[in-house]
Amino acid sequence: MLKSLGCLAAGASLAVAFPENAEPHVAWFAFVPLLIILRFSTPGQGFLYGFLHGIGFWLLSISWLMELRNNGGPVMLVLIGLTGLSIWCSLFSAVFGYSVSLLWQGGDSATAGWKRYFFETWRPPVIALIWCGGEYLRSTLFTGFAWNAVGVSQVSYLPIVQLASLGGVYAVSFLVLLVNGALAGVCVRLWRNTMLREPNSTRRHFDLMTALLVLFVAIYWGRKRISELQASGQSSERLSVVAIDPDLPCIFSINESENIKIAYSNLYEKTDALSLNADLVVWPETSLPSCMPDKVLEKNMLRFASQIGAPILAGTTEFSLNNKNEEECRNSTFLFGTNGVIESVYSKQHLVPFGEFLPFDKKMKFLQKLAPTGVSCTPGEGAVVMEVNGIKVSPLICFEDTVASLSRAAVKAGAQILIAQSNDSWFYGSSEAVQHHAQAIFRAVENAVPLVRCSNRGITAFVSPYGGSQEFLLHTIPVYSGAGSTLYSRFGDWIFGIPCAVIFIGVCIFRFWNKIFCKSDSKSYSKKEGDTSSVPS
Repeated sequence: MLKSLGCLAAGASLAVAFPENAEPHVAWFAFVPLLIILRFSTPGQGFLYGFLHGIGFWLLSISWLMELRNNGGPVMLVLIGLTGLSIWCSLFSAVFGYSVSLLWQGGDSATAGWKRYFFETWRPPVIALIWCGGEYLRSTLFTGFAWNAVGVSQVSYLPIVQLASLGGVYAVSFLVLLVNGALAGVCVRLWRNTMLREPNSTRRHFDLMTALLVLFVAIYWGRKRISELQASGQSSERLSVVAIDPDLPCIFSINESENIKIAYSNLYEKTDALSLNADLVVWPETSLPSCMPDKVLEKNMLRFASQIGAPILAGTTEFSLNNKNEEECRNSTFLFGTNGVIESVYSKQHLVPFGEFLPFDKKMKFLQKLAPTGVSCTPGEGAVVMEVNGIKVSPLICFEDTVASLSRAAVKAGAQILIAQSNDSWFYGSSEAVQHHAQAIFRAVENAVPLVRCSNRGITAFVSPYGGSQEFLLHTIPVYSGAGSTLYSRFGDWIFGIPCAVIFIGVCIFRFWNKIFCKSDSKSYSKKEGDTSSVPS
């Protein structure tokens, strides 16, 4: 019971490391209790303790889902969603606990001397690799839930965040878990020395020395990279951007047409006042007052863009007919040009399951009516690069700025600036907006490009290629010469995330293989040993 409570408490403490609590130092030892408990656990127990650690973290970390109650979400469905998602994410922590308990057993079976030092030194990095493999799989399987990787907790430690340019956010998670693993090893050896009177158990701590060395090198290299990026942005091209948070209520909260008129009147007035000498105006996701196509809305927006002298990038729901003459709904953003035409349209590629679509709803049409918004969306077909004053920008919509592969694809297509449009009013008043912004910061660092976030009732800010964040209404954004040149931009998750996932899966397969076939071989060998019929008397 005490071990179970300890794992729950350790998981809950990890949640404190993330925004909006923002105590990032807690993450550097939040796994230590779990790892120590796993040292004295069987693989089956490790699975349970890992799961409890995950539940303790996820129930607190995504508790902002409960805000959906205030926006038309039935309480029971919201609770089921929160619980179900927490359980799903915790299963990866459970497999991590299972795998780490095996590692402890393997190291403890080693003989004394240099072999013990060897096992103690390699155990923390392997623990970290397994954890990162689980994070990658959680972020990609079944559309994925790429939210609050451990590395995100360090978003305010910019030198360490630079590791994301090498291996994505998982590289930052690796460093945090590496230190946790080393500290857990030190604690176990101190226990051996104090309680078991084991000689030489605390003579050397090669694992801790190795982890600290990696940490110091990462900080030094990160500081150097930040300085280089700051220098590269001083003499570059620039784009003057106005990004406006219209402070509109959630779609389910607007009941009176008069309120709609007042809200949009304020939005137009604010845009007109701020757009002097602007190159681009950005409004958030679903910020237009009606759906497209709408000839009246289109005409008004094009006239307004011409009036202020800057193109307007604004989101709304788009309806169209496919080649089967069936109506499709897309979450799109439109670039209204100053020349009287819509210059470009981007449709959201990565839809939110159970929010923008329901699984199998294309096959079973009746499911589409059960979607929270009343319609089921169709995904877009790829990244779209838009040119504004000779500078190439690419939009991301809503939670797409949590999906590293989409940002990378946009940069590889030529984007020099990423623009993330979001509507965080669904969770207004919760920690979701701050956490959402933290995820997006890593997309800028991974690809060494500036990122503009424009959110309704969220955080509207400029993010530099090294992760510095500044809230703004009007900002002149430099275009950095090293855009898309990072190791992560070139190779993506093949360089770190996918190999970690292979290790994560491989440990489990090896365990089951060893358990089934080695047991079978052992029984066969015992049978042969006991068969003396052919031995001469």
